[in-house]
Amino acid sequence: MYTAGQLESFRDDYLKQVQNENMTRLSAINRMISKGGFVMPEMLANHTVFIVADGADSGAGFEVAASFLKPIKVAKKVAVVAIASEGVVNKLKKLFDEVEVASEVKDFQSIDHYFDENVLPSREEIITMTKETSTNWEHPRLPNRSIMVSKLEESKSSM
Repeated sequence: MYTAGQLESFRDDYLKQVQNENMTRLSAINRMISKGGFVMPEMLANHTVFIVADGADSGAGFEVAASFLKPIKVAKKVAVVAIASEGVVNKLKKLFDEVEVASEVKDFQSIDHYFDENVLPSREEIITMTKETSTNWEHPRLPNRSIMVSKLEESKSSM
């Protein structure tokens, strides 16, 4: 068990590192969006948004997603994770309206420890899936959907 002073010292030592990790991940999201993987705020507004992960060791990815969604008035933010540490679960409960965790563990180890097979899609496959989902997403409250899709196609061809 750690004393209050030791915990405060750990917090001070690692706070800058955690903040840097958050900024790096937020920057990566912004780069992906600017490369044609459009996430239009209008498409998320007034909807329930699910942020899903197979595991969460620090919760930094969820923090970045929550920061990204903050200016967008979504109906509800839901975090879904297969495996997370107790500390991360507590953090998620503060950031999201609803949290679903399949397994909460005391000492989180690497994701590979919990899965027999942890086959992940490549970066290109993820971008393709994201583009296909956002392009084909039916959104009844947005008029002129065909205009938005044609603008998306124009931006792709200009890259």
